[in-house]
Amino acid sequence: MSYRKDTLHIVRTLDLEQSLDVILARDDVENPKSDPEIYLLAAQRLEVSPEECLVLEDSPAGLGARFAASANVIALATPFIAAGPHESQCWRMPGLSTALRSY
Repeated sequence: MSYRKDTLHIVRTLDLEQSLDVILARDDVENPKSDPEIYLLAAQRLEVSPEECLVLEDSPAGLGARFAASANVIALATPFIAAGPHESQCWRMPGLSTALRSY
């Protein structure tokens, strides 16, 4: 989980800031992932249930936090999560990384 300075750098570099209703970082929570605190806080600030949220996650700790919060997830395939304890609950989407790169 990144701290606000790094999070905002990425969000601004990708020109996403105006598209996001809530931006949270490690500075906003007491507990790091795999604690679900950051996802539960995001849902609270959005005034929705965690089950109505979609999480983009690229780390095993983040996947654990996501499952603990009961949010939906798109797991970004990295060497850290290509195979793991939640693999049976994931769909593989061949070609998605190519589509994202060309976006």
